[in-house]
Amino acid sequence: MIRVIIVEDNESSVEALLSVIRFFDGEISVIGVASTLALAKPLIESTRPDILLLDIELPDGNSMDMVEKLEYLPWIIFISGHADFIQKAFDYPTVHYLLKPISFKIFKEAIDKYKDFANRSNGNPVITENGTIKPKKIYDKIALTYSGKVNLVEINSIIRLESSSNYTKVLLNDGNSFLVASTLMVFEGQLPREFFIRINRSNIININHIQTYDKSKDTIILKNMQELPIGRNKHHEIEEAINQIAIMFKA
Repeated sequence: MIRVIIVEDNESSVEALLSVIRFFDGEISVIGVASTLALAKPLIESTRPDILLLDIELPDGNSMDMVEKLEYLPWIIFISGHADFIQKAFDYPTVHYLLKPISFKIFKEAIDKYKDFANRSNGNPVITENGTIKPKKIYDKIALTYSGKVNLVEINSIIRLESSSNYTKVLLNDGNSFLVASTLMVFEGQLPREFFIRINRSNIININHIQTYDKSKDTIILKNMQELPIGRNKHHEIEEAINQIAIMFKA
């Protein structure tokens, strides 16, 4: 059973979520509901849920500020009335960012995605003693060995990875870079495929750092203003990935 906490101040929205959850026939258990951040934080830390169904704007502040202070951080499904915080949401262990009103189809996609994340431990589910799925934090940091030192790097701080013979140059959003004695193929197999895409023979990019995707010119411009060419047959993969983190409107 998947244990969830709802953090939402709008009673109608809470009822809508409960109605959707009922369709899961007992697979999801709501173990608590909080209408403010002050109530939510101790509830989360005392019950340690599998998932937070988390509204962003609450009466006593922005829930992302609370998330940064949590001692126990479960997977999060953010729920909001608008898309203003989508980019920021994926700085956290976020499964999905849902826009109100919530449909069963979209909510099920989010739950299925959570199951996929939670089950990535040698291909087997991670089960707690009481039989619930335990979220496994697998995408927080990466250890890079460079000049005899092991550097722990936040995965989302990686902008791109560039092949250099049998080495890989890892470029970070603070301007630093590391030359690591592993091939690009090794990184491709280890990094979360939801966010890291090989756009050509020499580069893997973090889609969270895309500023402009220009399909007509076969290029991507990253937030650090680097412009990179897109390889053949990569457009569909890139668009699918962008759809996971942003709402796309097409003219």
